Amino acid sequence: MKSRPLSETDFATAGSELEIPTPEDQRYERKFTPETCSARQVAALLKMHPAMFRTAFADRYVNNIYLDTMDASCYRDHIDGSARRAKFRIRWYGDLNQASAKPTFEIKQRAGLVGSKLRFKLPDLDTRSDIDEKRIRGLLSEARIHVGIASRVASMRCALGNRYRRSYLLSADGAFRMTIDHELEFFSPAIGSRAGVVIRDPSLIIEMKYRREHDSDAEAITARLPFRVSRFSKYCAGVQQLSAQGLG
Repeated sequence: MKSRPLSETDFATAGSELEIPTPEDQRYERKFTPETCSARQVAALLKMHPAMFRTAFADRYVNNIYLDTMDASCYRDHIDGSARRAKFRIRWYGDLNQASAKPTFEIKQRAGLVGSKLRFKLPDLDTRSDIDEKRIRGLLSEARIHVGIASRVASMRCALGNRYRRSYLLSADGAFRMTIDHELEFFSPAIGSRAGVVIRDPSLIIEMKYRREHDSDAEAITARLPFRVSRFSKYCAGVQQLSAQGLG
């Protein structure tokens, strides 16, 4: 099954539990993957930038379970560099193991450099026991997801679990947000985060995010950064590393 990006009709009929993206919510995203800097060094560099980036709020851990079609069309779209592509994931913040995590189901769409998200609230989830496909399907079945989207998701499988620590910085004018992702880990949700193999990845990923109206100022921001814009998908990296371990 091909996982096509969602249409405006999908947005309009997705149900009351959905945060519907508007044109104002659509953001440009640029990624950087420095190889020789630590997260602390990157944060220090950004705070010396002329845009005067400052810590927006405290670091936190981001936990994700990614879904994909049986023929891995989401993965292949990213590998092939398709201009329009989507990622489907369940996300919660803080400790991986919680008695009452508050997850959301997200569909992140991308058209070129522009991204947007659909978000559904999900019931609370006890993540202290293994996170497997049966539990994920049960969780999604309890959510108020529009039938058109739910039918597409129902045939997907749990493809990857990952988590990382994220730092948040914001420019003085509030127009540009930088996130620094580090302490990256991958695991197979089909096995479970506690019972399965956890793969640690030393990669550090910086993302610069801003609204369309600030695109003309973005070059001035990136020109003063000692990093080059690059492509890096945490989802694709995780799938590849699990496959190398015979877990894909």
